Amino acid sequence: MTTNQHPTPSPSHLKKRAATCARFFPAQNFALGLAALILGCALPAQAATDTWSGSVNGIWDISTLNWNSGATAFTSGNDALFTGTSANNVTNATGLTAGAITLDGTFTGLVTLTGNNTVSGATAISAGTLKIKHVGTAVGAVAGGDLGASVVTVNSGGLFYIDDDGNGTTGSERILTVTNNISGAGTLQARPSALHTSGWSSVNLSGNLSGFTGTLNVLAGSPINRGKVKFTAASQATLLSSSASVSISNSAQLYLNQAYNYGFGISLNGGTGPENFGSLRLDNAAANVTGGVTLLADSVVAATVNGTISGVIGESAGSFSFTKLGNSTLTNSGLNSYSGKTIINAGTLSVGDCDRSIDPRSISVLAASTR
Repeated sequence: MTTNQHPTPSPSHLKKRAATCARFFPAQNFALGLAALILGCALPAQAATDTWSGSVNGIWDISTLNWNSGATAFTSGNDALFTGTSANNVTNATGLTAGAITLDGTFTGLVTLTGNNTVSGATAISAGTLKIKHVGTAVGAVAGGDLGASVVTVNSGGLFYIDDDGNGTTGSERILTVTNNISGAGTLQARPSALHTSGWSSVNLSGNLSGFTGTLNVLAGSPINRGKVKFTAASQATLLSSSASVSISNSAQLYLNQAYNYGFGISLNGGTGPENFGSLRLDNAAANVTGGVTLLADSVVAATVNGTISGVIGESAGSFSFTKLGNSTLTNSGLNSYSGKTIINAGTLSVGDCDRSIDPRSISVLAASTR
């Protein structure tokens, strides 16, 4: 009597095997039928995880023994985990291929990516800082592909810092474009070029930000041009969530040039801003700031194309003035609550109701008009 080395599975066993395979393969791949189920299905290989220890230095590459307590180098394609306190922060990481990148809730350090990488998995930042520091000299658009096409989640204890540390040529504009989709309730921070002093610079956030409900900090760039941060969203639906807040540092600028409603809250910390157009610049006739604007210092807003602030302009921790610049018309229709002066330095300020919106006694018209 011969022994059957491959007994025919029972119907219940086949059903369980089919369910297991279906977790990993689309339904159309089962056209091979019952024979494939009897022989079994090959499950896809799962990426291993390397844990950063920084045992040697701050270089993330595939040759330095900075991983797994100094026992190995990083294996290309593996997931990367950052946990606890490492011997060295990551200071250089470019040209890598990685799976998922995780900064877990115990991580206390800084991971700095310095060039384009291929990241096939998700990026999660629960603590510590993940920083994109894009270097090099370039004219025009620069792809900020430090995280590849990875989807980024910034949890409440984490910081995702987009820092353009590159340069441009005289009289040119340098534009760092970051296309990653970003969500979470943590902190997102963006700074235009700190080096490009002979032209203009900007950081363009082009990914889907609708799931980000945390705080975006807009920082100033170089001491001369300072640069600006722009949303270049594909649609209103992918714009930064109305549940988020934006804090614009002194002399930094948020540049709104798309025909969208901007419902997130904005805080202004003063300064004249890039090209002397203030902390908040509207450059689209259909741009409407529907969220509240809070003055934390005497602040400047410019309308270089007609624009609207229909949200309330208020103040916090003091009495502060509001200066309007730009040769176009800024329409302000909110029930404002700031107590400082309203100064019109250029163009037109159109208010919906002078009795409610702006106290006429506080208006100073220097070289423009109000209505």
